[in-house]
Amino acid sequence: MKLYQNLLDAMSGDANSREKKLVLIALEALAEETDYRLHRELMTNLTNLYFETNQELIKTLKKIEKMAMEDHLTHLYNRVHFTEMANYEVEKQKRYPEALCLIMFDIDHFKNVNDTYGHDIGDLVLVSISKEVKDKVRKTDTLARWGGEEFVILLPDTNLDHAGLVAESLRYAIEVLDVSPVKQITCSFGISQFNEFDDLNSFMKRADDALYKAKHTGRNKVCHE
Repeated sequence: MKLYQNLLDAMSGDANSREKKLVLIALEALAEETDYRLHRELMTNLTNLYFETNQELIKTLKKIEKMAMEDHLTHLYNRVHFTEMANYEVEKQKRYPEALCLIMFDIDHFKNVNDTYGHDIGDLVLVSISKEVKDKVRKTDTLARWGGEEFVILLPDTNLDHAGLVAESLRYAIEVLDVSPVKQITCSFGISQFNEFDDLNSFMKRADDALYKAKHTGRNKVCHE
């Protein structure tokens, strides 16, 4: 305002006060319009920057979340996330009982693969089996690397007989899988079906016991609880 007043004072003395006032009003309007345009431009830039930054933040958070759920080598779910999913299914069983099965399997003589061909080939075997199994299970099933050469699959709305057929088809698919230079890869499978007296520990323990039985009665086979 002082700048505008000084400008008016410098005008010809012939100009009356009314004319000076009109000029002042015009200058004020111009200043407000300029400020508005600057303000609008600034807010537009800040808004665009916010959304760009926000989108990058969302992408980063999703990436971190995905990394927290995945096994770094096979890109299957990891043990922690599988346990969360399994606990959810177990709790659901208490309210809406339905058939629920668990398959546990591991690679036969996997230590020999690492010792004979090296850990790079061992990793290739793990990745190849993971991809083969993931391509064959349903989207509603939860497949995870449990640890080392051991894997787990949670199968909602699946009874023991059906789970046995699934495990047998996976066993055969792995048996004929070509992972050169390894001559042949086989896996052993154990299956359990959730019952009304189960919790997650007992549910998994029975599948693990069935897997133990498969491993100690010849390998490359499917055993039920």
